[in-house]
Amino acid sequence: MSLCVEELRTELTAAAIFQKLAVEPELAFLDSNSGYGRLGRWSILACRPWQRLRGWTDHCLLDGRRIAGDPFSLLQKLLAEQRTAPRPDLPLAGGCIGLISYDAGFALNDLPLPQRVDCSRPFVRFDFYDNFVIVDHQLDQTWLMACGKLEPAQQSIERLKTLLAEPPDAAVRA
Repeated sequence: MSLCVEELRTELTAAAIFQKLAVEPELAFLDSNSGYGRLGRWSILACRPWQRLRGWTDHCLLDGRRIAGDPFSLLQKLLAEQRTAPRPDLPLAGGCIGLISYDAGFALNDLPLPQRVDCSRPFVRFDFYDNFVIVDHQLDQTWLMACGKLEPAQQSIERLKTLLAEPPDAAVRA
């Protein structure tokens, strides 16, 4: 992975960045608030997933390909394959964002699934993203990050800058 990280000098709030990136496919927004101290330090926006994992109790779909087995073992393998050197100044250096459904707890604890559970929907969903915007509420900084999976990393950074170009009436940090 050819990770590229660049600071973006901006007055845009995380919410305003979200609005500007809403045109991007499968945008994820982990929104924090500076009112929570260390726990609310970072807001993370991610777009342009390059790999998608969906998991049920007995199989997974990886980019649409069916794979037998449990999704957590596959996720662990995928994370190990994509491991990058940590960045001490940022909360992540690439990676995935996902969710584990409440009903996955039954499978994890070897309990029978209640009849109400919709087994047509995955219990686990993780997307590995190519682009991130990281807002540090504590230091009032914004970082652009590209992993270089879908296009050269510097090209992704330039595309993000273009999307985030601020008109004169852009929302500013409070």
